[in-house]
Amino acid sequence: MALTQRGKATIAGITGTIDVVVYPVLQSAKANHSFEEEKVADNNGSYVAWLARNEEVQGDFEMRLIGDSTANASLGTAFLSPLQIITLHDFLATPFNGIYQYVGGSVDLKSNEVGSKALKLRRYVDSGQNILATTTPS
Repeated sequence: MALTQRGKATIAGITGTIDVVVYPVLQSAKANHSFEEEKVADNNGSYVAWLARNEEVQGDFEMRLIGDSTANASLGTAFLSPLQIITLHDFLATPFNGIYQYVGGSVDLKSNEVGSKALKLRRYVDSGQNILATTTPS
């Protein structure tokens, strides 16, 4: 039997209520680990030091809209705002839990069917940096 992970999502800044199920799509789940690298050379041009900055993890998640897709679209929920803050929690696979930034995605809305969104989410590995990236200044 295939392993199924389920969780809940809280989407900040959206008017109205959206009932969703968010889960990693196991058949095509994807996570990318990236960082910026600076190489320092000595007087002979040989690399003698390496520095990694801005380490981040990006993951692809699929979200199902519970209810009529047309109604969800009319609420303005077809697309999220750039860098929207999304909290994933209650996943059995705990590495998925946390606060993310929305960095893109797609939407599939069909009349009289459950709609879906593909979300690309980013989270910084450094907790201080992730707090800065996911906090709205007051």
